Amino acid sequence: MNDQKWNKISTILDTLLTLSKEKRTNYLDTHFADQPDLISEVKEYLQSIEQSEKEGFLDNNLEDHAALFQDLGSVHLPGASLKDSIIGKKVGPYKIESELGAGG
Repeated sequence: MNDQKWNKISTILDTLLTLSKEKRTNYLDTHFADQPDLISEVKEYLQSIEQSEKEGFLDNNLEDHAALFQDLGSVHLPGASLKDSIIGKKVGPYKIESELGAGG
């Protein structure tokens, strides 16, 4: 998908998300009736967004992971690099086996 098409879909989705579910289909039919392929794509993205919201995909917050951060703090040795002090340790239910990557 090229940038121009994604920008159009993204703008439409932004608008649809401000409308009630009942008004979304009407908006698409009114403004894009001559572009059924576009309507279909937008509806697919919208369905994915709605499913993610229903499942609480982005609802996690720091409080949900407080125990992990507490465990991480307890295994890190002052003066040692974080990487060196946690490899081989358990943080929550996870065992740190190696560094995955570094830098930017």
